Amino acid sequence: MLFRGLIGIVILILAAYGGLTLYYGSGDPCRMLAKEQDTPLDELRRAFSEEPSKRECVDELWREWFDR
Repeated sequence: MLFRGLIGIVILILAAYGGLTLYYGSGDPCRMLAKEQDTPLDELRRAFSEEPSKRECVDELWREWFDR
């Protein structure tokens, strides 16, 4: 029973990631953020003082999606 639940959770996570990858055309959170903000990736990099980390992009994506 526990094993089925874990498999179900893994499948949900993979489906969500796959859906985001299909929608944004990339699994990279910085590219997702650039598409979400409708800006070129180079312009997004200039908005950060240096190359943004994956974590910074994920945090900013989270704000874009849920802090409206």
